[in-house]
Amino acid sequence: MADLVEGHGPFVDGGFVDGDGEVFAVENPATEQMVTEVRGASLAQVEQAGRAARRAFDGGPWPTMALGERVAAMRRFAAALDA
Repeated sequence: MADLVEGHGPFVDGGFVDGDGEVFAVENPATEQMVTEVRGASLAQVEQAGRAARRAFDGGPWPTMALGERVAAMRRFAAALDA
């Protein structure tokens, strides 16, 4: 098995943190070969991430953006996924 990757855990409140949940394997979907192991988020970290996302949404620009601006943002996101 690969070494546990620290510092590449859950993304919580604007940054990556070391997870304090269960360890799980990360596999290459093309080969099903294990790449590494990471520690997942605990319930407390998931709740913290949810609260941070709510604050970011409520205090960010998305709720006040015009429909056309939101559509353009989502198209950019889709193009990035395709790339």
